Amino acid sequence: MLETSRNIIDEYITKRDNANFIDPERKKIIDEYFRNKKGQEIAEYLISVTASETGGLTALSGFYYQFLVTIEYIIEMLEDKWDFVIMEYHDDVVVGKGNKIRFIQVKTSQKIKLEVTASPASGLYNRTKKKIKDKYYIQANSWVDKLLSNAALAKKSEGYETEFQLYSSYHFIRTQNYNFDHYTDNKFFNKKLPQNDDLLKVLSQQVFDDKGQEYSYLSECEENIEELLERFYLHTGLSLQEIDKFQDHLCMKLNRIIFKGYGENITIGVSDLNFMIGYLFEECTDKSNIERLIITKEKIQNLLDIIRSRAFANASLTINQHDSLTVINRVIDELITSVQGFKNSEKISKLIYEYRDYLKLWITRENGDIKKLLVRLFDGTDKTSIYSRLSMTNKENSLLELFTLTVMLIASKNKKMVFEKNESLIIKKSEDLEMLHAFLRLEVAKKKSEAIEKLKTIVKNTSLEEQLYLMEKDLNVIIQNYNDRQFKRIETVEIDVKEQIDIEGLEDFKKLNEVPIIAKVLPGKYLLEDFYAALDEESIEEYLAEILEELKGDIS
Repeated sequence: MLETSRNIIDEYITKRDNANFIDPERKKIIDEYFRNKKGQEIAEYLISVTASETGGLTALSGFYYQFLVTIEYIIEMLEDKWDFVIMEYHDDVVVGKGNKIRFIQVKTSQKIKLEVTASPASGLYNRTKKKIKDKYYIQANSWVDKLLSNAALAKKSEGYETEFQLYSSYHFIRTQNYNFDHYTDNKFFNKKLPQNDDLLKVLSQQVFDDKGQEYSYLSECEENIEELLERFYLHTGLSLQEIDKFQDHLCMKLNRIIFKGYGENITIGVSDLNFMIGYLFEECTDKSNIERLIITKEKIQNLLDIIRSRAFANASLTINQHDSLTVINRVIDELITSVQGFKNSEKISKLIYEYRDYLKLWITRENGDIKKLLVRLFDGTDKTSIYSRLSMTNKENSLLELFTLTVMLIASKNKKMVFEKNESLIIKKSEDLEMLHAFLRLEVAKKKSEAIEKLKTIVKNTSLEEQLYLMEKDLNVIIQNYNDRQFKRIETVEIDVKEQIDIEGLEDFKKLNEVPIIAKVLPGKYLLEDFYAALDEESIEEYLAEILEELKGDIS
């Protein structure tokens, strides 16, 4: 069957191209937005387009609708109704099983209903004239003509059973002269025509081919037009205004197939449909290779595996986000409780809630991850197994101190603090200041000297890009969970780096390892004590600023 289908489709495509049936407006859209684009690029573009936009994007929304129809038929193929599905460049869908072949054209409009005599609905039966040697000839080029003429490719005498479907996003409303309702009920493709059928009457007039020769369905297809119309189905799908329902319907059906045996908690979304469309476009626009045009269950399986993996990853991300938000809420509640009863409780609580809102946005919009945050807080990298060694109490206490210190910095500078997108230390930056505040927590409380050695190791093991980034910043590192009574002041630390690279702009082109990274290390324990002391002061900002100055002492 597939080998025969290749021959039929090869002839079918050649016929379509030679007949010049390509809509110029759609060809322009294809060339501009899809030609020579990768599947992911196409998917990303489609995500950004809404069906309600006008002009070129209206044409594009119709094209998008055709892809959704193709996916609908692919789903039927996965349910064993068809052996193959073919999307022919940018116009029609062809499906087949055994000796049955169905040809489908998809038509769209921004309107939900159209009288059959109104444009574009009149294209159903309307034929145009072509001038050939100073004489005009009526062409067999209505939508129905184009569909029925495909019977010549798979003739009944050769054992084929052909069906013809017009899949429309709008309803065809009867008029006084034309009533095509008979065809909207022909979903089994076998309905006898009524007497004086309006479509049969209008299509029974004499027509010619593009060379001026009389065209006859009986001679070309070995069946008369009445026999062919008995297998014509005028199907109305969801409108362009209901495209979200169409998407949801397809997602639901694909879910049942892709996640069969996996339970009901994993689902795909519109972005996965668009990813699928990108793949289909890439496969089905290569007319030089008929194999790529034919979509079979075996060929589509790899795509389904990719979509399944994407869905599992998204589900994992959703679960991780939920867990992260749960931990954040629990820790923030504890922080709120700890600041109650002080003179400035209301003011500081407001800052805490604002910071909580920022953390939630960081999780949901920037893919923030509490697990990775904790790992980097301890080891300055997410390539470590420390997370599994930490108890839940240790994790939450560590976050509580981190959030408390951050709120303290927010209060002292009256500036929001956001996470920097660096790769090593957890770094907070004021929204309009170059000063960075990094955080490093020891897993087991040790002396200041050991904390500094760990800091140096983290910086030395990071990338050259990260080292250059840290070199040009005012870097302050707050050490947490140390055991050193002598660590009461801010101290300056020089961190030598390992790269032997000349840096243009440095004096005499010094090598990078000759220009250390300068960091100031701060005692986190004393900062926490000062924060709670500041809650009963008249001015939190002034008090904390004074404390920070005192901590500087004689910076060594």
